[in-house]
Order: sequence, then structure tokens, then C-alpha cells
Amino acid sequence: MGREAELARLTALLDRAWRRQGALVVVEGEAGVGKTRLVRELNDQVRRQGGKVLTGSCYEGERLPYGPFVEAFRPLLADQAGDDPLFNGLEAELQPLLPGLESSAELPALEPDQARLRLFDATSRLLARLSNRQPLLLVLDDLHWIDDASLELLGYLVRNSQGHPILICGTVRQEERDEQHPLTRLIWALSRQHLVERIELAPLPPQATGDLLAALLGCPRHRRRWPGRSFSMPRGTPSLSKRWSGCWPRRAASNVRMAAGG
Repeated sequence: MGREAELARLTALLDRAWRRQGALVVVEGEAGVGKTRLVRELNDQVRRQGGKVLTGSCYEGERLPYGPFVEAFRPLLADQAGDDPLFNGLEAELQPLLPGLESSAELPALEPDQARLRLFDATSRLLARLSNRQPLLLVLDDLHWIDDASLELLGYLVRNSQGHPILICGTVRQEERDEQHPLTRLIWALSRQHLVERIELAPLPPQATGDLLAALLGCPRHRRRWPGRSFSMPRGTPSLSKRWSGCWPRRAASNVRMAAGG
């Protein structure tokens, strides 16, 4: 609600990715502004179109190497059986991301940089295999908390997803990312290659915030009128609006209607 333009742009980027011209899409805004909800709408679109969605998150204070990718790929372990085994020949290379993968192969010892490149290449091939089965959306939440190893892998995957129906989407808290943030440097680098799109979410305008509150409180659509002087909105932030409305007693719905001119 109130994000129709942003959702339309995401849909256009998804269509372009399905034509094998994907990129990294960064959905950015302040905490609680509606980033996760917007991306959830995109997830639903992908599933309705027969695509696959993988989701991982970064966490504050947690710097485990490749943490969001481990979380995103863990459900794939259920795909090991069948006539088209997903991990065939990649088991040993992918074990740093999927420790549950069994492999009898012993990889030759490599210098750290070469070993990292081997892992990155195997991960890129895994995504290519997945996208050959069905178009793929990879969502990484809270990229402002991403660890250094995951950030390097993210850049590699974005650059090597061209030619496959893959879209990579990340959410970022605007107030957590400054010009010195490593993610900022990656965005700049990908921008020079035309491989990143940014969607900035501003706080909702009063009317859209009012509509959201009215929907939460059960106010009929035809009676949603929100004069600016009726009461102050919580800066147009949907999650704050939800928490705010949750603090009201049930009779607040009738009070809202009265404040709205009903």
C-alpha cells in the first residue's frame, strides 16, 4: 500500500532479469519504512510466475563468513535426490557454504585467494543450474551488516549472473550505510558496469499512511479521509504505524473514523 511505483519498478527489473539481463537491486530506506514488505511482494510475484526464491539475512554483530548465503542455500539440501542432482560435481567445492553436503572427493590444497575463487566459481555454477530449472530470485536482507567474505561473493555472483534468469535483491538501512561502508564501494563498482539498480523508499505521505492505518483498524475504504490536522502520523513509516495502531483499544477504530471526518 502506497508503494505502487516502487513495486512497478521492481517488476520491470524482474522482467529484465528473466530475459537474462539481471543485476543487483538495492532497496534502501530508513528502518521500518517498508523494505521487507515491498520485497515480500516481489517474492510472491516470482512464485506466482513459477520461479524460485532463496532468502538469507545478515545480522547485527554477527560476522560469520558467508552467513547469509549459508542461510539462503540451506533449503537446497533437500534437492540432492532425483535424476538431475543439483550439486553433482560441486559437493566438495561448496562445503564451506553447505557443510551438510557429503563428498568423497578431496580437493587439492590452494592458496587462500585461489581457494576463495574456487568456492565463488562453484557458487556461481550452482545458481546457474538453479536458474536453468526455474528463474531465480536471491534475496539478502540487511546488507548493511554483511560480512567481508559475503560481500566479495556477492560482487562475484552479480558479475557472473549475466546470461542467466537471475535477480539478486538486497535491503539496506539508509542510516547504516555511509560513503565509507564497504557495501558503498561495491555499489559504486557495480554502477560503473551498469550492474546495480537502487530503489530508495521515502516515508509514506500522510494519505498513504492514513490508508495503511485505516486498513489495520478496519476503517471502510470509502470513509478514509485524513486531514493533516487530525492527528500526527509516525513519519510515514509502515512498521511504526502497525505498532502504533496495535497500542490502541478496539474503540479507537471509531475514533479514527471521527478524526477522519466520519
